[in-house]
Amino acid sequence: MMTVKIALVAVNILGALSALVAAWFWFKASQTKLPEIDAATGRPTAPVSMLGMTKDIVDAARLNRTAACWSGAAAALGAVSLLLSSI
Repeated sequence: MMTVKIALVAVNILGALSALVAAWFWFKASQTKLPEIDAATGRPTAPVSMLGMTKDIVDAARLNRTAACWSGAAAALGAVSLLLSSI
């Protein structure tokens, strides 16, 4: 029974760490540099580099994918924790 409690604590810690890592990746994904838009005209205030924007979008997508994987791991560990707690 003590082994199950130790496993439960370990799984809970791993789940919490996975959730924190996911949050960090989602924070990084939200740090994209969008062009400034003039409120009156709705147009960018400076020239916009489409290559630069594309790179930022691809980087954000990669970070979002990584965050989603970590979030999935946290959810799976939460499910394992639920199963262990019912033993």
